[in-house]
Amino acid sequence: MKPEEFAEELRQVLGERLRSVVLYGSAAAGDYLGKGSDYNLLVVVKRLGLEELKLLARLVHDWKKAGNPPPMLFTWDRLLQSCDVFPIEILDIKEAHRILAGEDIVQKLPVALENLRHQLEYETKARLIQLRQGFLESEGKKRLLLRLLVSSVSSILVLARGTLRLLGETPPAMKMPALHRLSERTGIPAEPFETVFHLKQGSLKPRSVDLEQLFGSYLAAVEHLADFVDAFVHQAETEKGPSD
Repeated sequence: MKPEEFAEELRQVLGERLRSVVLYGSAAAGDYLGKGSDYNLLVVVKRLGLEELKLLARLVHDWKKAGNPPPMLFTWDRLLQSCDVFPIEILDIKEAHRILAGEDIVQKLPVALENLRHQLEYETKARLIQLRQGFLESEGKKRLLLRLLVSSVSSILVLARGTLRLLGETPPAMKMPALHRLSERTGIPAEPFETVFHLKQGSLKPRSVDLEQLFGSYLAAVEHLADFVDAFVHQAETEKGPSD
């Protein structure tokens, strides 16, 4: 099912309660991998109680069956209240999105740099924890290591784009140019992320890679990213000084 078709079904079922359907992520940024990607939708509804959820649940079955995640659901007020909690996601949506139904509510969303700094610090450190735990659970088995790597790379590349924003740049919309630009600015090695990205894309075969060695360099690169963000956040807090 194409996102345009799903948006039309939402419009027919929700009627005037539907405020906006927004396609975001790789499909909107021109970085869609086909079988290796999915379609991400933000759906903004005027009311979002049990009645609306039951209507939506009937539609989502075929959407999920096609390999897509359930849409991200918000009312307008709740979305505005969430900009301080999800600045990375909001900025990515603002920079690369397509309106499938309703109005373009995305450009009205405010994001503060301070909130971006803190979310980046949290997310990079959380990814480190998840990778270490994932390695323990995999017991070093190649099949499980491969799954761990390819399932994590998209979210880490999102963090790379967010880190460029900390440096005052508008990152390239596509993942690899953004990754290479981050490497230029910070010295964080791009090769481990690029290799995993190509494994996910299918342009690189797992048998051609030493997965354990790749995991080690990938983990070290994520640590480098976490250290960079941590230093940037705490430097900004020191320059700001103690609060009154």
